[in-house]
Amino acid sequence: MALRASSNAPPLPIGIPKKVSLYEEDDIFSDHPIEETDTLTFATASYARALFSSPFRVVETLTDAQYRGSNGAQRPRRGAKGKEVARDRDPAFDLFADNPWPTSEGFDEFSAQVRREPSPAPAPASTEAPAPSNGKKMSLLDGMIDSTKSIWDHPDGGWTFLLKGHLTQFVANLATDALRPALEESLNDLLDVFDETHLGTYVASHVVVATLLSPLETTRTRLILQASSTPLTYTNLPQTLFSIYQHEGGLPGLYHPITLIPTILSSVFSSSLRYASRTILSEHLHLTRLYQPVSYWAANLSLLAVESFILSPWELVVTRLRAQRNVVPIPFAPQQEDPSYETAVVVSPPGPAVRKYYGPIDVLGHVAREEGGIDGSLAVTELPPEVGLGEFVKRYLAGLMSLWRGWEARYARRAVEVVMEEVWVADSGPGELDGGW
Repeated sequence: MALRASSNAPPLPIGIPKKVSLYEEDDIFSDHPIEETDTLTFATASYARALFSSPFRVVETLTDAQYRGSNGAQRPRRGAKGKEVARDRDPAFDLFADNPWPTSEGFDEFSAQVRREPSPAPAPASTEAPAPSNGKKMSLLDGMIDSTKSIWDHPDGGWTFLLKGHLTQFVANLATDALRPALEESLNDLLDVFDETHLGTYVASHVVVATLLSPLETTRTRLILQASSTPLTYTNLPQTLFSIYQHEGGLPGLYHPITLIPTILSSVFSSSLRYASRTILSEHLHLTRLYQPVSYWAANLSLLAVESFILSPWELVVTRLRAQRNVVPIPFAPQQEDPSYETAVVVSPPGPAVRKYYGPIDVLGHVAREEGGIDGSLAVTELPPEVGLGEFVKRYLAGLMSLWRGWEARYARRAVEVVMEEVWVADSGPGELDGGW
């Protein structure tokens, strides 16, 4: 515990901190930024954290929500050098269709455009109805960098798509950074906890705030997941909250158990892991930002990678449950007809209706059976009946491994948040934001 200067003591010389800690334990665990800086700086730090982490959060959300079954997302075609073939809005060339060259005339027309030669006369229009396809959907089947590029290059994407939901996250950051430290301090006083940071009150404060802000998490997920090229069902934070309230059962719909309980568990897992990491840094490794900056950041980011890896399967489950509509059939609740909700990625196998998940176990089971391999090529559901047990186990394990698909983007997003929090803390004085964990 750091020694604090008496309030009646003379002012310290310039350059000497007001508070000295051997291992900066107070810096690691203190969460009182509002007391240390003005409101504008506090809000600016919260907004910057939401803005710069937004591209990684968008990739993370789309990757987790995307259905990778054999009839779902398809890997984009690539040229001989590994780069995506140039797309053209002309229907003769559709990269995201099942066959980008549907006819020989289409290939000849594209070749003529490349050679800058006159295009051949178009073939008569067919009277048959076109086959259904996912031509407008994004396909994120590679790593984080390739997925970001796919979003950037997609006709319905671009750099603005990578900033979707960041204003909602900014509001969540503000609320979390204001409420959670005060709540933890109140719990410490109520329970006569003399430790500056106690595991029980630390986790409890996270759970209470996560419960209160659960509708914001659902709102952010749907704003990110919604396609931009269709008439928008969700436009901003207030309208999305009102739409959920109106169409999904009022207040019980905003706090539906199918999303609320996984959100609470996610808060318990993430806050416990972060507490353990901070304890390892301060009490076991004795590392500080001030005296061992290189070792401190190497250990901190390594522990953060472990945290992100452990949390990834559960975060995928939570994302899918937040993405779907969960109507509460309560009498006299303000419900109307459920409007359409077009997503930017494929979120369900082909069929007349979007798949409905009934809880975390249901999500885990479907992913393990249907989404093995990069694009569902190792799905258990595609297994011929004559294949033996060994192949079945191999495919089922491949499905389980796909639960970690969003780990890379999740780690990058959390690393950005942690670095920005601690850099801001170093510039503004003791204290540490908490990033909603």
